[in-house]
Amino acid sequence: MPTGGWGVAWTVGSFLLGMAVTFGTTFLNHRHTLKRERIARSVTRSSALRDQRVAFEATHLLDLHNAVSELFDNWILIAHLRGERQTLRGGDLHSRRESESNAELDVQLTQELGEAGPAAEKAEATVRRLAGLVLNDEVRGYVRDAVSNIDAFHSRYETLSLAEMLEQADGVARELQAVREVIAAHLRHVYTGILPRGI
Repeated sequence: MPTGGWGVAWTVGSFLLGMAVTFGTTFLNHRHTLKRERIARSVTRSSALRDQRVAFEATHLLDLHNAVSELFDNWILIAHLRGERQTLRGGDLHSRRESESNAELDVQLTQELGEAGPAAEKAEATVRRLAGLVLNDEVRGYVRDAVSNIDAFHSRYETLSLAEMLEQADGVARELQAVREVIAAHLRHVYTGILPRGI
C-alpha cells in the first residue's frame, strides 16, 4: 500500500477511535449521572419518610402528653374531692350517708365527683388509645404501666381506708407526673436528636 493509503487508514482509524472514546465517555458519564440521580432520589425519599415519621411521632407524643396532663389534673381533682368528702363524712371512705355537719358541701362535693369521673375516664381512654400509636417502646411501656396502676387502684379502692386511698392516689399522681416528664423528654429528643439522660 502506498504511503497515502496509510495516511487515510490512520485518519479513518483515528476518527473511529475518537468516536469510540467519545461514545464510551458519554456512556460512562450518563451512567454516573443516572447513578447520582438515583442516589439523590433515594436520599430525598428517605428524608421525606424520616420527616413524616418525625411529624407523626411528634404529633402523637404531644397529644399523649396533653392527654396524660388532663388525666393527671382529673386524677388530682378526684383524689382531692374524695378525700375532702370522706373527711367531711368522718373519715369513712366508703360511707354512703351524707355529712350531717355540712350537707350542702357534701352534696356539692358529690356532684363535682360525678362530673370529674367521666372526664377522667375519657382522658384515660384517650391515653390508652394514643399509647398504642407511640413509636418508642420505652415511652409506651411507661404509659401502659401507669394506666395499669390506675386500674389496680380502682380495683382496690373499695377496700382502702382514707389514709391508704390518699397515699396510693399520691403514688399514682407521682407516676403520672413521671410519665409526663418521660414523654416531654422523648418529644425533645424527636425535635433535637439529643438523647435524654436518666430516662
